[in-house]
Amino acid sequence: MKSEFLLPGAVVLGGALVGLGLYAGLAARPTGAPEAPTSAAAGELLSAEPPRADPRAAPSAAPNRVTRGEAAQEVRAALDKKRPDLEKACWPGKGPRGKAPSPFTFFYELAFDETGTLRTQGINVPRGETRTEVVRCLSVIPLGIELTPPGAWFTTRQEMTLQ
Repeated sequence: MKSEFLLPGAVVLGGALVGLGLYAGLAARPTGAPEAPTSAAAGELLSAEPPRADPRAAPSAAPNRVTRGEAAQEVRAALDKKRPDLEKACWPGKGPRGKAPSPFTFFYELAFDETGTLRTQGINVPRGETRTEVVRCLSVIPLGIELTPPGAWFTTRQEMTLQ
């Protein structure tokens, strides 16, 4: 046998063995529904006692649900309230000639969980903007926005202009 065919032949043979092993393993697996547990734990699971609430679980948000539009309005109001603090922390003052910088428009990408807690925040900048120091500063400031629980995950994109 030529040595140039040994490596490709070994690869093909190895692949065939792996495929055969997978086929045999999957074919031997039962396909029916799992059997009901018969141990003492099953008796505990099937008892008439109501399940205990998990203390780590989030409180139910069902009674206070708001629509997506109402939640977006809450986010807009909270961002408008935070604008002066953001401008104070991240927006450069007047330049050396007393001229204020041109306005900077960007978008906050925000995601809230079903309880109204802000889980992710990101900044989206229009193409061509080069205010990296402002974006870097804005991205490290936690917004800390809390909404009336929407009852489901909620994402929004809110425009903001610093001037």
